[in-house]
Amino acid sequence: MSLSSSVSVVGVGAGHHLFFSERDSDVSVRVEWDGGAVRFPSHALVLGTMSDVFRTMLDTDMLERREKMITITDSSPRTVKHFLRYLYTGLVEFTTWEDASSILQISHKYSVQPLTLLAESFLSNALSLSNVCALLDLARTYSLSTLRRQALVFLLDTGFVASASEGFFELKPTSLDLVLSNERFNAEDEGSVLSVLREWAVCECSRRCVPLSETNVLGAMEPFLKYIRWTQIPESQRTFVPRQLVDKHRNPQLDPRRPFHVPPAIQYHVSLVKFVVELGAYHSSYENRGSHLTCLKFGVSNHAFLVGFRIIGLFRISSCLFPGPSCLALSKEDNKVFLQFNLNSLTWTKGSTVGRDAWREMIAYLPFPVRIDPFGTYNLSIRYSGRGKELLTAKWPRTRLDSEVVNTDLGVINFRAYGPCFGVTQLFLLPAPPYRSVCNDD
Repeated sequence: MSLSSSVSVVGVGAGHHLFFSERDSDVSVRVEWDGGAVRFPSHALVLGTMSDVFRTMLDTDMLERREKMITITDSSPRTVKHFLRYLYTGLVEFTTWEDASSILQISHKYSVQPLTLLAESFLSNALSLSNVCALLDLARTYSLSTLRRQALVFLLDTGFVASASEGFFELKPTSLDLVLSNERFNAEDEGSVLSVLREWAVCECSRRCVPLSETNVLGAMEPFLKYIRWTQIPESQRTFVPRQLVDKHRNPQLDPRRPFHVPPAIQYHVSLVKFVVELGAYHSSYENRGSHLTCLKFGVSNHAFLVGFRIIGLFRISSCLFPGPSCLALSKEDNKVFLQFNLNSLTWTKGSTVGRDAWREMIAYLPFPVRIDPFGTYNLSIRYSGRGKELLTAKWPRTRLDSEVVNTDLGVINFRAYGPCFGVTQLFLLPAPPYRSVCNDD
């Protein structure tokens, strides 16, 4: 080993010692908040070095220089302490997106660009169904190009869920215009877009402190009616909007919106309904003499979207998975079939072997979200033709629901499983608003 090898050592600099210290303090930062005040001892050299705004305050004939006091009234003491710690030590810790938003605002106000960029980067990676609308407004207010781009894409992709959040109804008009004007806004149908706009307009009237009358609500809606694809909404389902307004804003040149779909981005924000595998307990296809196997019969206590599932089975190694036509079907108790998947077309991942058998797992996302209402019972089943010969090589482990409570970004979904479950280990859910394709006077 060479004696001349260099070694980097991280130590504690002067800023760590001076932070929050009265020693050599020549200026104070006073935070007035919630009827009280908190004072932070500070040092003009540090503040002026890190912020041009502070330098101007302390180097010119301003009140702050004369009183040796900088007063902050629009940030909490917690936020200011984090802000000052960064100025002194170069360290910052973002624990929540709310913390990062507050620190971003004060760093922008006092022109500390490196901290602003750090906060923007954190927020870009903290987007969720519940905060995306607030962060889009924040990005537009402070000209944060990266956050603005990522928040807009995420909101457009998840519009069918995010539009049910409180944040959506608090969007600024300029942000709402950006969303509704885009044909990528992923909505359940065009009627739901109109209903969402009406709900936003009701909230906007309250913000403007104007009476909640039909005229005022329509007035708040009118700048955005030009983005509605009116031909896709039956006239009987849009009576709230007078025909003359519809005719005025009807635009046949509008591109159609993208079909309702499950975007890849949503896969990181789904809530999991988990099932526990009961080892040694199976539903063998040898025992099945009907035309289908019910894997799961379930219901929910409030509205939700089903967007995917995970299934496992034990298959003979020497045989192909499904020798004949077989499909996985999602249906309602009235036998209405929403979706069917060809089991041979899905990707099954091979796992550990057990004698002549091997575990295989399949994870699938639906082509579009399927609405699950609290008033129905739903079935996930394997259907096949013939007399059962197609599934003679498969065994499906018995599973049981791990928890009936499913936490989501927008609240809790209560899930119920009826009877025995086979093969299903996870369902992927998202919260959903009540069905709102109708925008009528009532």
